[in-house]
Amino acid sequence: MGRLRQRQQRQRRRRGRPKWLPSSWAEKPLLDVGVGVNLDVEQQQIQPVARIKIKDLLSIKAFPFGHLKISRSIPLGPLALKFRYELPLAHADRFWEPPARLMVRLDSAAGSGVHLTPGGLEFDEQVLRFGTAVSLRASAGVSFPRQLPWSEDDGPPFKVQVHRLSLKSIW
Repeated sequence: MGRLRQRQQRQRRRRGRPKWLPSSWAEKPLLDVGVGVNLDVEQQQIQPVARIKIKDLLSIKAFPFGHLKISRSIPLGPLALKFRYELPLAHADRFWEPPARLMVRLDSAAGSGVHLTPGGLEFDEQVLRFGTAVSLRASAGVSFPRQLPWSEDDGPPFKVQVHRLSLKSIW
């Protein structure tokens, strides 16, 4: 019964999109508006944030400063090749010069759990769900010493870093 229902849901999703569009486009809303706050622990500030996102292709951030981001991800098994172009809107007249930047990177999927990296061990997972609309996501890493034997002059042997701690609500 469960497999039949899953197949029917996939067929319903596929009917609404042309064949040339990637299947990920059928799963994401066309327009996504986000409003919230950013708690900057280092500068001890709370900043408003607002953005408009069209699929995973285009994102325009309005607060705290205007920012345009064009991105595309190409899945390669458990990894993805990500292309991203970022442009602060204050520098739109010189879109080919810094601080505009083009990035290409090989990335593991978000929420992929625990994985080994060149620097150490990383964790990226959706930690808690509160009902169907709210989730807590955490991303952190433990960096290993770069050389052995380790000496106290190099600082602590293992460094713990929290990359992301986010609470997401959909309504």
